[in-house]
Amino acid sequence: MKFPRIKKPESLKRGSLQSRFLFRVLVPPFLTLLIISIAGFVLLSAAVRDGEISNLQRVAAATAAKFDREFALRQTILKNTGVELFEIKKEQLEIRKELEKDYKACRKHVETSNNFTEAPGDSCKPFYAQFAVALQNDTNLQAAINTAYTERTDELLIEEQDDINKRVREFVKYFPETSQILITDTERGIISRAENGVTPDPAYAEYVENVASRALDEPVEALAANDGNSRQMIFAYPIKEGAVLASYNLDNANFLYPSWKSAPIDNSKAYVVVADSNSKTSYPKLQDETLYVSALEASQDSGNGDFSSAKINYLATSEPVGNTGWFVIASSPAAIALETLANTQLLVVFVAGLLLVIFIWAGSLFIRRTIGSIMGLVGGAVIFSAGGLDHRIDSAKMSDKEFAQLAETMNKMAGKIQEAEKAIDQKNKEFISVATHEIKAPITAIIGNLSMMLDDGMGAIDETARKLSTQAYKGTVRLRELVNELLDIARLESGSSRFDLEPIDLVAEIKEMIEVQRTPANEKGITIEYQPPDDPITVTADKTKLEIVLTNFISNGIKYNRPQGRLIITQELSGDHVQINVQDTGLGIPDDQKAKMFQKFFRVEGDDRAKIPGTGLGMFITKKFIEGMGGKLWFESEHGKGTVFHFTFPLSSEQPKTSVKNVPGVPGAHIKT
Repeated sequence: MKFPRIKKPESLKRGSLQSRFLFRVLVPPFLTLLIISIAGFVLLSAAVRDGEISNLQRVAAATAAKFDREFALRQTILKNTGVELFEIKKEQLEIRKELEKDYKACRKHVETSNNFTEAPGDSCKPFYAQFAVALQNDTNLQAAINTAYTERTDELLIEEQDDINKRVREFVKYFPETSQILITDTERGIISRAENGVTPDPAYAEYVENVASRALDEPVEALAANDGNSRQMIFAYPIKEGAVLASYNLDNANFLYPSWKSAPIDNSKAYVVVADSNSKTSYPKLQDETLYVSALEASQDSGNGDFSSAKINYLATSEPVGNTGWFVIASSPAAIALETLANTQLLVVFVAGLLLVIFIWAGSLFIRRTIGSIMGLVGGAVIFSAGGLDHRIDSAKMSDKEFAQLAETMNKMAGKIQEAEKAIDQKNKEFISVATHEIKAPITAIIGNLSMMLDDGMGAIDETARKLSTQAYKGTVRLRELVNELLDIARLESGSSRFDLEPIDLVAEIKEMIEVQRTPANEKGITIEYQPPDDPITVTADKTKLEIVLTNFISNGIKYNRPQGRLIITQELSGDHVQINVQDTGLGIPDDQKAKMFQKFFRVEGDDRAKIPGTGLGMFITKKFIEGMGGKLWFESEHGKGTVFHFTFPLSSEQPKTSVKNVPGVPGAHIKT
């Protein structure tokens, strides 16, 4: 039996033995341990936090030193590359100058001697190969020497570019993340430019040229930029003849990844980021910029600090990478960084709590048992007072024999009260049975007299009297139905209800009950559809109770249907039973009320059926009758769309066991009323 939630008496909430015990025994040692624990926690927190900050500082410093060394190496190699490219330019320029001198001398010799042999200083020798080709197309020596000079100059320019490209390829091979190399002279003129990959857009190309011009005055290190395709980091340095610039793809795995990956840190507990707060750029790239911007701001003043991001507290420290303006940030969630402290605190709490529990247990075992006995007695009394008379107090758990004796006494009292209530309930049932029997006779007489009066059997009556008599007749019929329902319930609950089972023609009974309900169906515009089989269906049932069952289902299908709705009755023979289905197009049953459908006095609640009369007894009685005749009852319903009730009856042994299923809605296959 499930009892309601009982509110504790006020005496158990204030000034109880348990409250006084907890206050006197638990509070003093608890306060002492609390003070000691707080002091220890403060000292431990400071020590562990300082230790974790020191670890993060060492990581940041070591990683910053690696980046600084890498940037210094890049600076050296980039400057050397710039110098070499200038040397290539200078060498090629000298060669072209010598070629120009030979061209002028050779041309003068050809003009005076009309041949290109025996020129002074072998000035025509550099053009021999071009002469041979040119003379095949033109016998004019002047034109040939001009063509030869032009072609040789172009060859030297190609050789120069090949040498530059070769040197640039060597640089890119060493630094494959290189996006662009640019060399300018002291006059800010571009001496050489080489791209590795996608050609940058004009705006970015102009930006790079401006950076190279700035580098003539001072170095530009680790400048963050974006070429429209990827994030870039630009390094530019002045050299003797001008300036050299290299732009690196910041997200290329060959760039910063090796130094970042080798940071001496446990990545499952902390993280390292190289960041520039001015450009809001970091490596690795983070979606949440606050993870490095806040860390950088928090650690700028003192070198370390706390910050929060996404409601998570962090410890952070930072170290500059040379003079680049970039910082290595080492950070860790405080909860992870201070895990050692948390474990220590948990250990202290566990030890303190264990000591407290042992102390309380050892000093108050008897009091706890006594309080438990009292609480058991009081709890039992509260349950008894709430109507839970099936409950029994466990006297074996009482701490003293006096408590056990009191528990047994209370249990006996509950048993006697329970027996008295059962006797009273039985008397009530007997009273209802007798009362309904006594009321039924005069009601039947009244109905008979009113029926004869309305049928003019007692003489003509005027319309007013007929109207009043009709109302009295209907009310008395309803009263008789209520009395019959109460009488049925009394018999069912007392066990005196009899079932006189006999072979009955189910089809004939269904037809008869349909005819009985024809008038209310027509008044509401309800169409009753039923397809009787060709052969009778004989069931074993109590005729009176079968009629009550069929009447309840058909009348409910009309009463809870919608105007102009349909009521469909079908039957299915299967094995040793027949299944009847009564389907309506009415109000339906809400899901939260389906479980109570066959409870006594239950009526479905809802505004759509508030004015429909009923006692809530019909379905309870119907279910009992069906089960008493060996059948089963169940239903399916969708609120607002209708309900279908299914119930079965055993077939009589006289009935052949064939399987028939009726389908409603087929022309000529149903009866409409």
